[in-house]
Amino acid sequence: MPFSTEAGRVLRHVITPLVVVAVDRGWIPEAAQYDVIELIIIAVTFAAVYGVSLWRDRQKEIDYDYRA
Repeated sequence: MPFSTEAGRVLRHVITPLVVVAVDRGWIPEAAQYDVIELIIIAVTFAAVYGVSLWRDRQKEIDYDYRA
């Protein structure tokens, strides 16, 4: 399974309870609960996949520099 799918699944189980608590405390309107969950999951998953991609590119550059 792709990393982005697994990251999204893990984030959904971590972020959802946090947003539910925020709604319960009145920080987020109840009507926006699901939109906020999806937005946070999309943003964090994108950032994680982008970060892994940058890290892998740097590793390839290091390996290439080491071989030269």
